[in-house]
Amino acid sequence: MKMLIIKLTLFSILHSVVSFNISDFTVEKNSAKMIYACAGAIIRHFRDHKARTIYYSFNKALKYRVPLNLMFNEISKKGRWSWTIADECVTTGVVTPLPTGFVLYTNGNSTNQLLNSIQMQINDISCNSIHWKPSLRMLVCLILEYYFNENQYLLAESAIQLLWNNSVYYGDVMIMSEGGNSGTIYRANPFHPANNCGHRVKVVEELYRCSKERFSNHYIESPFTNPDRFPNCTFNVLLKISPPYVYKTGPHQVSGSDVKFLLFLEEYLGFNMTIIHKHNQNFNISVFDRLFNDLSNNDIDLGIGGIPLLEDFYYKVHFLSSYDSTALRFYLPKPRIVRWRMFIKVFRLNTWCFIIATVFLNTILIYYFKFKKYLKEKSISFFTVVAIMSQQSQLIPNNVYFRMLISGFLITLFLISTVFTSLIHSFTINPPHENYILTLAQLQKKHLNIALTPITHYFVERLNNTKEVNITKWKVIINLKKLADEMLLTREWTLLTRENAMKLLLTKFNCDIYSVKEPFSSVQITAVMPKGNVYRYRIDSLIKRLLENGLFSSWQHQNISDSVIKFRELRKLNNKFRKLKIEDIMPIIHLLFYGNLIATIVFFMEILLAIVKRYKTKKKKLNYIAPYEFIL
Repeated sequence: MKMLIIKLTLFSILHSVVSFNISDFTVEKNSAKMIYACAGAIIRHFRDHKARTIYYSFNKALKYRVPLNLMFNEISKKGRWSWTIADECVTTGVVTPLPTGFVLYTNGNSTNQLLNSIQMQINDISCNSIHWKPSLRMLVCLILEYYFNENQYLLAESAIQLLWNNSVYYGDVMIMSEGGNSGTIYRANPFHPANNCGHRVKVVEELYRCSKERFSNHYIESPFTNPDRFPNCTFNVLLKISPPYVYKTGPHQVSGSDVKFLLFLEEYLGFNMTIIHKHNQNFNISVFDRLFNDLSNNDIDLGIGGIPLLEDFYYKVHFLSSYDSTALRFYLPKPRIVRWRMFIKVFRLNTWCFIIATVFLNTILIYYFKFKKYLKEKSISFFTVVAIMSQQSQLIPNNVYFRMLISGFLITLFLISTVFTSLIHSFTINPPHENYILTLAQLQKKHLNIALTPITHYFVERLNNTKEVNITKWKVIINLKKLADEMLLTREWTLLTRENAMKLLLTKFNCDIYSVKEPFSSVQITAVMPKGNVYRYRIDSLIKRLLENGLFSSWQHQNISDSVIKFRELRKLNNKFRKLKIEDIMPIIHLLFYGNLIATIVFFMEILLAIVKRYKTKKKKLNYIAPYEFIL
């Protein structure tokens, strides 16, 4: 009876563990200690700018060093990027050379502590400001991870404004929150000599302080078409950017797909406001990356970018690596891996094998004890090993408790091996993100040498030799703007038709991924996001305005209406590197799980029937009970 209770408890715990819905591998939120380190790094950076020393806190047990270094070394060969990955928080004594950038994360739980720490560092700067250069400009972007709440937003907003108000930092700040789909823009000091667009910022201020009634759907485009209609409008500090499929109205809310609005900011801010945004399935990453185009025109000394997912950062690196900006650097933190979550995840995978082995074992035991009387000593059977171990098969008791004892012992052995295997795997294997990044790096190195290097000659040659439109929807960033600039310099092309204008607008807009709908005379351009969502925007009026302004007037007259960009077929290139994911086999796992669950329930029912049968047959001495006759 005790073994029955033990086995019932064992299976209850097993199925409770299996049915526990654990999320996929996630990065742990940064603690207050890491925020303190980052806050202090802001001040130490300005205290000793020449040393470029920034300290950061990481977990030593991470396994990200090798693949990230491979990727960073490949990027560093171009001479524009340098990377350093720290292992632990260094406070004193050791100087870690890092690029001019770092990441400040927020977790919403230490607002006062962070602000107090920053204020203390500011006070320290006022006393020891030997090497501090207040003329430095830096670009800041704080991205709140995965979920949005008011405490997080206030933390990021208050921390940067505290630095800004204390003259520690001069520059434009963009705080994006992924969950809230909103952003706060802090303008640069228009009186600072390093800011070469103070008057342009003032123009924006005069245009965007409008009432809700005037900023309706009808008047959303008025600042672009007729700025004189709003002489008393000023720029609202909060800029709301909605997903493409949601169109909101308000004094500071515009649609994320409104290209004219982004072009207007680009024109009047002169790229001094730069947005770093980690895309999700609701956003088109190219909308925000258009403000990344001319970072080389900025006097930015420090770039802060918080991008939790490494594959998204890989896209950003590809996009920025073709520019000659030597002042802007980024510092990528190694995410903190929660090992106990990795253990649970691996344990869940091993549990399926454990359940299958258990049910298989119980089935073999059932048939062995059921048909034991038909077996002979010399018969070849899997469980003759049991008889050999006991010298003679007659020595094995034929009652349900001994069968449960054997089954329980083997189940316990399987369970222990499953736990230890899961522990070993969770602390030795690398997370899925690491493999994915390494896969992208291999693919980039072997097949797509067009993002880390200027692709001008590659696409100029393609333009000369191809006449077919074959633009594939694939996750790769292609910098066509560099190509357009080179074509303008060579003076070998001209613009005669709308089709040519559309092809050149591809380079003007600099989307990450392109798909042109045939026929080519269509006035729609499709920007395909990595997640697969698509939104379109009309560009007919923009084409007309660009033609009227003579944007391409310096080109020679040469008809290239039949020459278009032809891409190689990239859709299936990544298949050879693609590894099997858990999601790919989830239907099979669910089928096995529910099948084994039903088998286990039947197993319990048989045991209960055997117990009932035993206590009902008091008159007869029961030496052999076949509890599985119910189904056999």
